[in-house]
Amino acid sequence: MPDSVAFIDVGTNSIHMLVVRFYEGSMGTPIFHDKETVRMGKSLYETGRLDEPTIEKAKLVLSKFAEIARSNGCSEIIAMATCAAREAPNRHELVEAAAECGIRLQIIPGREEARLIRLGVAGPDCARRTLCIDVGGGSTEIALAEGKDDLYLDSLSLGAIRMSFGTGIDQSGKVSPKQYETLKRMVAAQCYHTVAAVRDRGFERVIGSSGTMEVLAEACAAKRGDMDTDVITRTELKALMRQLCSMTAAERCKLPKISASRADIAIGGGSVVEALMDLLDIERIEVSHNGLR
Repeated sequence: MPDSVAFIDVGTNSIHMLVVRFYEGSMGTPIFHDKETVRMGKSLYETGRLDEPTIEKAKLVLSKFAEIARSNGCSEIIAMATCAAREAPNRHELVEAAAECGIRLQIIPGREEARLIRLGVAGPDCARRTLCIDVGGGSTEIALAEGKDDLYLDSLSLGAIRMSFGTGIDQSGKVSPKQYETLKRMVAAQCYHTVAAVRDRGFERVIGSSGTMEVLAEACAAKRGDMDTDVITRTELKALMRQLCSMTAAERCKLPKISASRADIAIGGGSVVEALMDLLDIERIEVSHNGLR
């Protein structure tokens, strides 16, 4: 009889669930995927802690996912929490809320998150020297790998939620060119050592992952009028970001592929991607739909 395992990723913006069924002799087949936007990072970056409504919302989502795991006959639930949980002084409240749902929540270190993301998006054996960039809600994971070796791993305090609600720059309205440049300078200040380390080692290929990368790729594709959502070019991203900055959040969500849940964090997330492309002289990012899970 096949065995099923549920994987839960408690992120700074969303909580994701993936159920995989393992048949004898197979690597596993995904049979269910869902996500719920909780935005744990918003309260964290605005108040310095996870507030009660946010923890309660996370608990409701985890309870729902635990029930789905049981209904799919999962023998195990593997749940990991990332940046917001790492940084929150009251992280234990989130862990306790998960335990009440029958879920043992592990809070993983940033470099371990980067390593796992590399395995998810590039596989265990990279044919070429590959740079993986995952722009999450609170952190950006960087992994440089070649063959089976991790050459460099880092977790930066940069993310779509953090850069949207933790910078003092209101992004619900239009964002001026000066304000946007300030955001990119903030990114540069946070990743100076990482950029130097990656440039010293070099890379041949760049893979991007996360909801931010996917949305930016989809918006770039819609802007150029085709269906290739698997790539972001620097030229296209710069044009998209200029357009997004010239609009309010209410106007942004009317654009193709920019949902209401992304309209107010698209500039914060995009500033991280554009700044890294500039700092590392990246012209093209391949976008993966895999990640930590």
